[in-house]
Amino acid sequence: MSERAVRVTFASGEDPNEGMHIDLVLNGAQVKRGTEYFGVWFDNSENTRCPFVLNRDGQLDYGAGYEDEDQFYGTNLLEAAFSEGATVTCRFEDEDIAYKIAKITPLAA
Repeated sequence: MSERAVRVTFASGEDPNEGMHIDLVLNGAQVKRGTEYFGVWFDNSENTRCPFVLNRDGQLDYGAGYEDEDQFYGTNLLEAAFSEGATVTCRFEDEDIAYKIAKITPLAA
């Protein structure tokens, strides 16, 4: 399978102003495991940006500024098949938050 560096744009299923961008390496349609990836969650209505790391366990880690229970969000990003229109989930406490893959943009080598 071929590896490719991409920027994935996710749109919130609950609020059209919210979403995420994550720079990933895809191996076929799957995230290449064994590394960490960088991303940002955004809310355009509030002009808010929150950077995070997708860690090797598939969690979104918002870092030391979020040391309480909202620092880590579970995801299915390491298991998901990536294609435009596909849905992935993030889990916070007992709530699943759906995001649609809105765009997959190739990054220059």
